[in-house]
Amino acid sequence: MFRRALLASIAAGTTGCLAPASDDRRTTAGGTEDPAGTGTSSLAPGETTERPTDYPELGAPAADAGGPPFDDTVARVVWWGEAEPTDPVRLVADPRSGSLPAAKFRFSLVNDSDRRFGYNPYDWGLWKRVDGSWFYVAPRIVPQPLSYLAPGETKTWTLAVGDGEASSTDIDTLGDAITTDRLGGGTYAFETDGWFEDQHYTESTALAVRFALSGDAVTPTLDDSVTERTRNGSTVTIRTDVSSTERTRPCVLVVERVDGPTAERRIAEQVVRDPLLRKTLPAFETGVDRVRLVEPNGAVPPFGVSDPRTFRYAGESYRVTAREAEQGTETATATESETAGG
Repeated sequence: MFRRALLASIAAGTTGCLAPASDDRRTTAGGTEDPAGTGTSSLAPGETTERPTDYPELGAPAADAGGPPFDDTVARVVWWGEAEPTDPVRLVADPRSGSLPAAKFRFSLVNDSDRRFGYNPYDWGLWKRVDGSWFYVAPRIVPQPLSYLAPGETKTWTLAVGDGEASSTDIDTLGDAITTDRLGGGTYAFETDGWFEDQHYTESTALAVRFALSGDAVTPTLDDSVTERTRNGSTVTIRTDVSSTERTRPCVLVVERVDGPTAERRIAEQVVRDPLLRKTLPAFETGVDRVRLVEPNGAVPPFGVSDPRTFRYAGESYRVTAREAEQGTETATATESETAGG
């Protein structure tokens, strides 16, 4: 799906995760082999992906369906926006609305067809609709096993939502029970995709359902790892409790305000799930145009950022760059010094 491309350029481990300002998603976690029917085509000359089998026609053509965006491998979409779908394979929700401070939703992939339906139990997506556009929220990394849902079977995910503070754990995704505490009120969609057994993956069907969460907006706050915040004029320098190792070296990530009306928009639910943005964006205040994160990092390039990236958040545009620290010259000479939270 359209979401699969996100994080391909993001380093893992201690690098942090500054995702591109995009609605698409993520990379594979682990080194599992590509399941049959899902990898790069190795067709013989004259061979096609067409199958003689008649598969149930689900939903509507992707170009005509509602809901979040999908990529070119998705041929059809079963979307529960207003009316509940009656297709033999569908995604249903119970309930379809909830309220903070705590809410729980159940999303069930139902197979009432006479064929097995292939899907990845970890490859679901959570989106939020803001100002008429869909923004991808979670998860950031997904394992890639292939499972089958037999005729008459149902696969159910539960999503438990709270309003707690941002933590080091983005979202618990490895299982049927999904938990997160950093969603604000608004309109959301839960989705997954798959294809019938022996059908080619480029003929995938996406299944999505809309649901609503009422409550206050989520507000990004400075990450708990921040131990020092120092201001010198319009520049703030951030330091954290990340320790140096033999595999790291001092690095600097710079986030600065720019004029960039074409930069892609990000929403609060995306920012609070990005460790590097949690350490920098909340430090912008009146008169601050530039925030520097000085932290040990082991990625190449530093923090996984090779080229400048721009994004737009809360009406402001920002540019992100990163480099290795210049030894002996990266200490802040502050006129104002604060500890985190002080």
